[in-house]
Amino acid sequence: MGLFKRKNSPYYFMKFQANGVRIYESTKTKNKKLAEEIYLNRRNEIINGIEPMIRKEPVKFSTFSELADKYLEFIDGRLKSFYGVSGFVRTLTKRFKDKPLNSFNMEDLELLQTEWIKKNYSVAYANRLIIILRRMFKKAIDWDMANEDLLKKVNISLLKGETKRLRYLSEDEAERLILHCEPYLKPIVITALNMGMRKSEILKLTWDRVDLKNRLILLDKTKNGERREIPINQTLYNALSELTRHIKCDYVFLQP
Repeated sequence: MGLFKRKNSPYYFMKFQANGVRIYESTKTKNKKLAEEIYLNRRNEIINGIEPMIRKEPVKFSTFSELADKYLEFIDGRLKSFYGVSGFVRTLTKRFKDKPLNSFNMEDLELLQTEWIKKNYSVAYANRLIIILRRMFKKAIDWDMANEDLLKKVNISLLKGETKRLRYLSEDEAERLILHCEPYLKPIVITALNMGMRKSEILKLTWDRVDLKNRLILLDKTKNGERREIPINQTLYNALSELTRHIKCDYVFLQP
């Protein structure tokens, strides 16, 4: 919805884009519901070619470095992987620095991919840069720093051949691993083998997140910030049921 408020006005304003031009108009109302109705009517008029007599303002195109600064400020505190992503953003800024956002096209990204391949960068690294670049461009549109057709101009495909490092232990290997574990380590390894949880999730697991009655483990703070419920199978249920709960410590896995 293209509605917004300005600091110096109590009214809701509307924002559209037509023929590469940003169109702004006041709804002249403080009522959000009424403003939404006015916005929809105005938008239909523009779609049907009946352009209202309103003030027009050209889109102010920003440079990539301006977008980079604003994007880093935006994700700081929002992304757990901020420091990793910021490194990628700085790498991209060195390349595109003062390049206007409206001048980006498919060739810019294709040439960039070619350079990475020649320098023997991994496919995963190259694709990660492209993904972050797309996210930055999307925010540039949201922030009125670029036209809405920017994403279409840079809709490049990711490189193929990314290596997927995934290997499962056989039942025999898993049994031998558990057999050779120290007593305090055994339930941790059983959890890892049966739940697919990350190391930090396992070691920081507390009893209030374990529901043995309904056989669930609840993870609120996952890497992508989403809530996750993991069912407990019989093997893990047996291992957790044998653990001693310590009065002065909430952690499931405790080794003094």
